[in-house]
Amino acid sequence: MPPGSPALASSTPAAADAQLHKQLRRLVETTSVTTLRQGARLWGWPLKGTGKAGLVDQVVGYLADEKRMRAAFQELPDRERTALSWLLALQLAADPARSLQKALALSGLKLTLGATRGLLQNLQARLLIFGDEDDGYDGPDLFREWLPALSVPGLHFPGSQPHARAMTLTEIDQHAHYLLSVVQGERPAAHLAPPARPPSHPQVKANPPRAARPSLVASEVLERWGYPAGEPHHLARFLLEQLATAGFCTVVSPQGQARLEVDPAALDVWHTGIPAQRVSLLRNLAIAPLPEGQHRLGSWTLLDLALDHVEGYTLRPLYAWATPELPTTALFLLGLWLLSLTTRLEADTWYGIRRFQELLHTIQRDLLLDTSGYRTWYWHKGDQSLDPDHMSKEVWMETYGRLVEAWLAGPASWLLLVEVGTLDGLPVAFRRPSAIATGEVPALPVDALRFGADGTAVLHNSWQTGELRQLLWS
Repeated sequence: MPPGSPALASSTPAAADAQLHKQLRRLVETTSVTTLRQGARLWGWPLKGTGKAGLVDQVVGYLADEKRMRAAFQELPDRERTALSWLLALQLAADPARSLQKALALSGLKLTLGATRGLLQNLQARLLIFGDEDDGYDGPDLFREWLPALSVPGLHFPGSQPHARAMTLTEIDQHAHYLLSVVQGERPAAHLAPPARPPSHPQVKANPPRAARPSLVASEVLERWGYPAGEPHHLARFLLEQLATAGFCTVVSPQGQARLEVDPAALDVWHTGIPAQRVSLLRNLAIAPLPEGQHRLGSWTLLDLALDHVEGYTLRPLYAWATPELPTTALFLLGLWLLSLTTRLEADTWYGIRRFQELLHTIQRDLLLDTSGYRTWYWHKGDQSLDPDHMSKEVWMETYGRLVEAWLAGPASWLLLVEVGTLDGLPVAFRRPSAIATGEVPALPVDALRFGADGTAVLHNSWQTGELRQLLWS
């Protein structure tokens, strides 16, 4: 990473807004002129001219006008407002009408399947959602900027108030800072997954690729650094993955021995930022697609955390050509979908993790679809593959449901997207905080070495100056 790299500058509001408008335009461009005219007529929006390009510009202008759309949203019947909010949350749901019917019931609206399909048709006619090539629906992400949060009483945690276990901004920043420091000091050996063999290779059938990935830094080293087995171990692996993806750490191979090192120029950039900037970077790396040409190491996924709590089942490829990269991609997409859904929920309200899992079991059984929409990795009981559409609810909870729980208790919690509530030490609920807990920065000891504005070193205890001179003059 060259000096002056804008690594800590998260995507600007202008860039994010441009992406939202680009997606909206794409949706409008794929809609027929007749549908655009009919939709504009329903809203009373005048359209001038006959060329499609000009009509698209005008419709995009109307739909991108936040003040106009807020007012239009309030004109809709209650059930259509709720349906639109759910549809923008359930972006990847299969069988949209049936999934929407189940979701609306959690919001207190019990409709027949026919009535639910009617809602979809009404929303599409008003240009609030758009049909896609897979007989599903896609909605403008720009609407999420002004849509009110979903009220979902059916997901509320039913038990007593859980114990809140929240990571703070200061804590996650200090963990990342500490890991950079020890990597810089030790240059530990790095362990990467072996490259995927071609499907014709004889060992592919004999030893199918594992979904779990090797730890970038050996477990015994992480334990020595203060990250023992369990959640601390996974937190360290997760942060090292993000730091390596950002370029703060790099894997080098002098004389054939792969080692993890800190990039000095990148470290300078890290030190120039404030905790909020650094944590924002880690969050963006974990939940946003990477720029072209940038790649993830794939040394940790939420599956690694989930497998700690899965007993009796393994995740294995269904086909010989399936590579470990495919579940890594599918797990990343799963995280994006869960993020899309949780950010639509009302803030500061406890939701039951079990109820949330049951919602997903209802609307999207297979949580490991790749970008093509095909299933490549299946959970197995022994040598028997388990079809997610036909497995029992309890088996689904112990496999796919564990992935959901791992995302909530792991990346979503570590990145301050949710707070997890526990009872008897087990995660049972989550809530989306309206404000990020910053935490407190520990005060420096009174005899700590400090640096003045003029670059001088300051020590309050004279007996330490001998060690300082020895350090500076060595």
